[in-house]
Amino acid sequence: MRENLLPYLFACVVILAFHLLRNAILAKKNTKTQVVFSREPDLKRIHGLFGMAEQKLGKVGLTDLMLRDFHFRTQLSQAQCKDPQQVQARLQSMLMEMLPHLHLLPDIRVIMTRDPSELIHGALGQYEHSGSIKTIRILLVPDATPALLAATLCHECSHYFLYSYVLSEPDRDINEGLTEVMACLVGFSEIMIQADPNRDPPYLNRPEFEEARRCLLAARPALQQKHDQKRSLLSARTQLKKNLAGGRAMLEQARAMIAVSKSPKKKLSRGELARLQQTLLALENGSCTERLNQAEKALSGDLAAVRGADDSVLAVCGELYRLMLAFQS
Repeated sequence: MRENLLPYLFACVVILAFHLLRNAILAKKNTKTQVVFSREPDLKRIHGLFGMAEQKLGKVGLTDLMLRDFHFRTQLSQAQCKDPQQVQARLQSMLMEMLPHLHLLPDIRVIMTRDPSELIHGALGQYEHSGSIKTIRILLVPDATPALLAATLCHECSHYFLYSYVLSEPDRDINEGLTEVMACLVGFSEIMIQADPNRDPPYLNRPEFEEARRCLLAARPALQQKHDQKRSLLSARTQLKKNLAGGRAMLEQARAMIAVSKSPKKKLSRGELARLQQTLLALENGSCTERLNQAEKALSGDLAAVRGADDSVLAVCGELYRLMLAFQS
């Protein structure tokens, strides 16, 4: 009887072992499946959020942030991710690097926590403000990586950016998506892509971050040209103001010199004398002053108008200088 039971028991053990092995394989497979995105990238949504974020940056005059990528000088190691105090100190240092890049004051602190109940359900980070106290609270999960913590910091710092410039959206889903895309536009796109977070809507998955990055790179050439023109215009306006001040000073100096010396102190050719008489007449009838006033009005114009006005001011200065040379004793 015992001999008949042995094969039966052996078969039961084999079947049980097979089921245990099968369940272990399925559990491992399911664990891997959890870190793969469960939805297709919504590129239409990304393009809409990108346009919204770009428009908001233009509203506050900060589209220059789209022209450069941000890189941390402070580095966070995997070993430091196990120690809440060390990771908090590192993230605070990283945050202090980010704020000047965003033209924000360093008046916000980072707090690490292991308690998920201190944050919104399912969130890895949370931006909080109460009066003048501003806080970024980050959840230190057991499998936290430097890339994930850096991306979480960038996301929450982008919340602070939107809040500071009054650019947030009232709808939470829209605002979370806007925050993700804004993080890409203001220089954090590479950091967000490297984290490769597995998150559900309203957050972005990796293909959506990559699409936002492509949109950013496509927009940069035209944006760079626009900013170069703006810088050239500002430079031209500064130079025109400087030359206007110099022209008015020369105008007063020429008048004072003529008041003392009633005639030129050196022999002039017929052509030089004719130009001199024209300048004297311009001084008397006020046309030199009028030309300088007209040039000043061009300060509010485009680059071509400012350059043209500057040429006119320099021409007046040249005429006055020749006049002053002729009347010098």
